Amino acid sequence: MKTKVLLIFLVSFLCACSSKKEVKNNNNLSNSKMATPHISASDESEFRFEGNDHPYSDIEIKDPLESFNRKMFKFNYVIDRLWIRPAAFAYKKYVPEFGKQRIDNFLDNLKQPLYAAQGIITLNPKVVVTATIRFILNSTLGVFGLFDFAATKKIKTPHISGTQILKNIGVKRGPYIVLPIFGPRFARETIGMVVDRGLDPLNFLVNRKATLSRASAKGLAIRSHILDITDQIEEDSIDKYAAIRYIYTHVHEKGR
Repeated sequence: MKTKVLLIFLVSFLCACSSKKEVKNNNNLSNSKMATPHISASDESEFRFEGNDHPYSDIEIKDPLESFNRKMFKFNYVIDRLWIRPAAFAYKKYVPEFGKQRIDNFLDNLKQPLYAAQGIITLNPKVVVTATIRFILNSTLGVFGLFDFAATKKIKTPHISGTQILKNIGVKRGPYIVLPIFGPRFARETIGMVVDRGLDPLNFLVNRKATLSRASAKGLAIRSHILDITDQIEEDSIDKYAAIRYIYTHVHEKGR
């Protein structure tokens, strides 16, 4: 089947830590192939792989919490099929591209204060200045961030995250884990997510309802971007958990 990236619950309703760059990189896997044994649909529900005994074992996958992870995967899958996917499908089908781009720009602009804070923590003045200038320009001349005016001046968004900060100080990737609602991550990413939330100035400047609304909008937008990817996994995979674990690990191999 085609190997395409599934960051299925990285788009949670509680945080907005994914970037458009990550989604773009994920889609680049669409041209690669993975061989899977043939199995009939009637047998699929009873067929699953354990540990390294699956067709996706050509890379190292540390999954000591597999039993817990599979339970969380099933829980997240139900939540996605009942609420998240239908909402993302409607968003993708009925919101015009112009509107989607405005939403993406607006949400990206709201992340600039976080990037500036991360730049301060990492003693990176270039990131601080770039993020600050982008936020000011796009919030004013870009009409509250709906238009990426800074990009027209070749001022690109500085992609930095709590995970990158931890990596730079030597924190290892750690084991694979599936979190309730938040979905697949590595241990370092889980800690990095907490770091991001703690450093984001907007979390302290706006009320909780606004914070959750921002996270929900970001999650919905990213989930809509990967609908075709997740549907391909749904259609072709023998063991969805093993397939997602492999693809997610494969994408993050360079980030070890």
